[in-house]
Amino acid sequence: CVGHLTGSSGSIPARPRPSRRRPAAHRTRPLRSLKPVTSAERVPEIALSAAWHRGQIPETLLTYEGETVQVVHRGAWTHGLGPDFADALLLFRERELRSGAVEMHLETRGWRDHGHHLDPVYNTVILHVVARHDGSPTRRADGGLVPVVEVSLPDISHLPIAMLEWDRVGGAVCASRL
Repeated sequence: CVGHLTGSSGSIPARPRPSRRRPAAHRTRPLRSLKPVTSAERVPEIALSAAWHRGQIPETLLTYEGETVQVVHRGAWTHGLGPDFADALLLFRERELRSGAVEMHLETRGWRDHGHHLDPVYNTVILHVVARHDGSPTRRADGGLVPVVEVSLPDISHLPIAMLEWDRVGGAVCASRL
């Protein structure tokens, strides 16, 4: 349910229209300084997605079941419309290539808290990436169990403030609630 806005690849750009808006330099807010996150502080969920998107989460992961997962392609960030990353390619146990979605949460229970266990849109999820695994199972609406990997909290000091203020671009609202 987390994302940010980027252009779509492969589309023909629309013809630019004259804008009556002020130049971007006049619309931006000054950045406040951000300190690195410690384990005692709360990291916004979008920071976890940004770390995945930027390749700051390792390419080789280990699930709680002890299976290795090699990231071949991280997928496309979906801007909060359904699972966080679509069309990822992951190699499980060094022999099984799977294509599907990747979902991010601060804690494993976020899956259930957000209602993904009842939403068939999330039946494509093949990996649940969390900052803290609390032991909650990640079960899809179709009954399938999704492997869970726990990753370190990302350093958010490099992110623009607009990315950290998720309420400005959709908040914690999932696509089904839009």
